[in-house]
Amino acid sequence: MAGLIALLLLLAAAKVWFSPSSANRAASGDGAGLIVGPIGAEDGVIEDGQIVDADTDIPAVTRLESRLRDAMRAASASAAAEGVVLDISSGWRSVRYQDQLFRDAVAQYGGEQAAQEFVAPADRSRHVTGEAVDIGGLEGQLWLMEHGWRFGLCQTFANERWHFERVTEEGGVCPDMSLDARAEWEH
Repeated sequence: MAGLIALLLLLAAAKVWFSPSSANRAASGDGAGLIVGPIGAEDGVIEDGQIVDADTDIPAVTRLESRLRDAMRAASASAAAEGVVLDISSGWRSVRYQDQLFRDAVAQYGGEQAAQEFVAPADRSRHVTGEAVDIGGLEGQLWLMEHGWRFGLCQTFANERWHFERVTEEGGVCPDMSLDARAEWEH
């Protein structure tokens, strides 16, 4: 009986470390391979208190889509000239990191529907594709809300003042915000 319990515990642990999403990612040939172990910097985690800008050499930044990263560099330089820091609190995320964030949100909000107001599943997240950044610090968020359009950077979700994507050209008009991420895939 103890052997059966140990096997079940081992299988339960394997499900956490070898999620279908990460296995699919390894099979997809995206170069990331199957990663075993705790989620960390290689998955796009930015530690609390770590100051990160568009030139920081960590996967959360280096795996951003190049036009987004360039826009963030330009915006950061302009903001800095006004004494404002654009601190990237989240950027690119691995599938397994996004999966974990979504599972945590499901547990916190009581179900997938409610969780999707705040966290997208990995197959719908622009963080996974490197097309989104989150900005830490209210001053930086407010600066980017006001000036981001000059760099093609727009707040895309009304319920996430920290979430920005490059969805227009420099000096272009930002599209109307969606209420939350769900609005984009429910139509």
